[in-house]
Amino acid sequence: LGVCEKTLINRRYKYAGIPDLEGVYNGVPTLVSIKRTKNPQENAIQEAAYSKCEGMEHIKQAIVVELKNESDGGNKCGYSKPTVITELDRYFELFLYRRNEVKKIYGV
Repeated sequence: LGVCEKTLINRRYKYAGIPDLEGVYNGVPTLVSIKRTKNPQENAIQEAAYSKCEGMEHIKQAIVVELKNESDGGNKCGYSKPTVITELDRYFELFLYRRNEVKKIYGV
């Protein structure tokens, strides 16, 4: 795994962001995100948006690792089992839909 630490840009849809990590998981180019809160759909939407940025064309999936106490299902180190997101295109469409809804409401 490698730390991204760089701003990703999607000029077509005019957004940017900084993902946590990039690497290979089970032989597949992957974005990796460490989250403190569990919201599987929101996490998938965010990672899908990152995957559609310039220079990320090789990314085929994302995984989200939730930070959890052992009493809440995490391991001794405080991590949960990773959630693998393979339907990046579907979640990206949801990202675009939501973005359009915000534009309609707020005009931005």
